[in-house]
Amino acid sequence: MTEQKFKVPTGIVVTQNHFEIPCYGPGSLRTPLRRVGGHPELVTLAQPTRGGSETVLTIPDALGINGDTQIGFSRASRIMQAGRNSFSANSQLDGCGFCGHIPARGGSKVLQTDNSRPFGPLVHKVIFSKEHIEHLKDVGFDEIRQATELFFEISAKTYADLGDSFDGLGIGMNFGEYSRCGASQAHFHYQVVGLGKANYNPGDRLGGLCQAYKRSHNDADYLSDYETALRCADLIVTETDDGLALAYTPISPRVKGEVQILLRHRGCGRQAGNILETTIEERDALSRLQHDIIHRFAQLGCEALNQVWYMTRFSAINHWDQRLIVSLCPRTAVFAFYELFGNSVIDTAPWRSALALRLRNPSHCSLRQ
Repeated sequence: MTEQKFKVPTGIVVTQNHFEIPCYGPGSLRTPLRRVGGHPELVTLAQPTRGGSETVLTIPDALGINGDTQIGFSRASRIMQAGRNSFSANSQLDGCGFCGHIPARGGSKVLQTDNSRPFGPLVHKVIFSKEHIEHLKDVGFDEIRQATELFFEISAKTYADLGDSFDGLGIGMNFGEYSRCGASQAHFHYQVVGLGKANYNPGDRLGGLCQAYKRSHNDADYLSDYETALRCADLIVTETDDGLALAYTPISPRVKGEVQILLRHRGCGRQAGNILETTIEERDALSRLQHDIIHRFAQLGCEALNQVWYMTRFSAINHWDQRLIVSLCPRTAVFAFYELFGNSVIDTAPWRSALALRLRNPSHCSLRQ
């Protein structure tokens, strides 16, 4: 296996030596980011399969929250084909559980309500658009911006009411064609759920990786090094003009075409690790990039997506410079055995996805069913 065969960009190393994959901390957190001569670079592992006739690229999750990404180029047929799922290609859900709760008056583009069937502890709300929006191309910036501001307000109010027992907020979205994204309503909406002291928070693992990396590399900032490596490998999709946030194709995508949004380093002082620590300008930047990426997905034929936010707990001191990250995952493939085993299986290299998502060569990565 050679880098030339995969046309690997500068800044990404392909190795067959598993000892070159970095591990940090007592929990052996693996990452594709390493430092060589004080400079960050990305490393992937090439391993043979089918008796040596094919090669699979293995990439540890750069956020430290999941297992590996396995890129197998023969897996292109795994994308869901129309009529090969539990719903016909033209199926529609009966009615809408949100439209009946929309008041006749009011200027807000989004509304909130308690989830009628909660599974999240402490607080579980749904934030949904006043207009009935079913398709990615119809999502407006105002809906996203006002919803993002509501996340902040819900967090602040719940924290004021519950105190330290309320230790964080989980934010996410299922939107688009039902059998792909898992939405129970064909209506644009987010869900927010509370986290108590004993509840699982995936952002904790990213924090552990940031801390271990800082200890190993003379106080280096993991996410700043990751941004440097992403830029070198040309994996940046877009960024805000004010320099507050950027969107990129992760080196270890969990699904084909995944894009993550990262708040950039503030330069000094405490970083924004969760929604309560963001400024109004940072929330605006997050909203603009969400809107931009959702519409890029639509242009590439995406019909459904999932979204999840990775944040610190409200109680975290965050001296390790963790920053809020939003993951947007277009859904074109099923989750099956290997995903449950902790591995994400896709058929497209992230650098090709990045090129397509910049809309320079969409043929490099179709997100159509």
